[in-house]
Amino acid sequence: MQDKCVNEIFAGINSCDGYESLLEGEIKNCEKVFILKGSPGSGKSTLLKRLLANAVVRGEKVTAVKCSADPDSLDGLIFENKSMAVADGTPPHVLEPTLPGVREILINLAENIDTDILSANRGILERLNARQKRIYKAVYSLLSAAGKIAESEEHILSKGFLDEKLIAFCDRFARKNLRPAGIYSPRLLPAMCLCSRGFVYLPVNGKPYTYTVGDFCGSSEKVISHLCYASLAHGAEVSLIPSPVDIKKPTGLYFPNENILVVSERYITQAGDKAINTFRFIDSFHIKDNRGKLKFLDKLRSELIGQVRTLMNEASETHNDIEKIYTFANDFSKADEAADYLKLEIFGE
Repeated sequence: MQDKCVNEIFAGINSCDGYESLLEGEIKNCEKVFILKGSPGSGKSTLLKRLLANAVVRGEKVTAVKCSADPDSLDGLIFENKSMAVADGTPPHVLEPTLPGVREILINLAENIDTDILSANRGILERLNARQKRIYKAVYSLLSAAGKIAESEEHILSKGFLDEKLIAFCDRFARKNLRPAGIYSPRLLPAMCLCSRGFVYLPVNGKPYTYTVGDFCGSSEKVISHLCYASLAHGAEVSLIPSPVDIKKPTGLYFPNENILVVSERYITQAGDKAINTFRFIDSFHIKDNRGKLKFLDKLRSELIGQVRTLMNEASETHNDIEKIYTFANDFSKADEAADYLKLEIFGE
């Protein structure tokens, strides 16, 4: 269960344009960043979980940054009230120090690794790493193809949208529900990802009043985009939840001042307080003329996403095999030392 003092986001998105790392942007305003280095199985995620547990006990406000390939694993922690962060600095994240030893402190958890064990398993590790690369290459090829299909759906639907009606609705929504806050740019809230489990959504804290946006072949994305434009024109504070397969498109909006969530039903079906019917903004004759074509494209796209999920499950199994070898070779006393050091630096004890 999510603790009330813990916010959860993903470190990145497996997008149709490749892996999009968002961790760097999330920690850019922190005054001090502890960057964890080390091999798979060196205890980075376990260390982060220990620090998170300590933060919860102390009632510290913290953002838990989850791995988009494995939502049970952590890639970072952001302590907002202390302007500090602890982050996994191994690929696919590229955390380049700007002030080494001042702002960024490097912590190497694999300092005492048994290289003899790794050397004895070199051939196995090379094969597993090569397999992992092949799998992810296929994953991003499939996601790219799914993205092209989504573009075709969007092109077909765009000719049938009743834009004036949609814009008027979004303007009314903003004026009725949102308070001007003098903020005219959205904050990114990566709360959804695609992994071996399928689409995973991290609930927004605080049990927000939720509007669910019905979807037909991606139609909800245009509705949410226009709601975002209207809210920004109104000066409201808004966090944009990007699509789990295309960071350029929105799948949800969260308004923190009003505790209102607007989320598409394209990827996650969840109970909402009120529904927004997208069909009211699309010409019914256009839908009738193009329904067969759109459904065919959407079925093809769903099949590609299903293949991605299967491949990501294979990638997860391969990663586990790699991790087992490194775990056997690692000396976890270094992770214990790092945990004590970080508790002192962050919590003062």
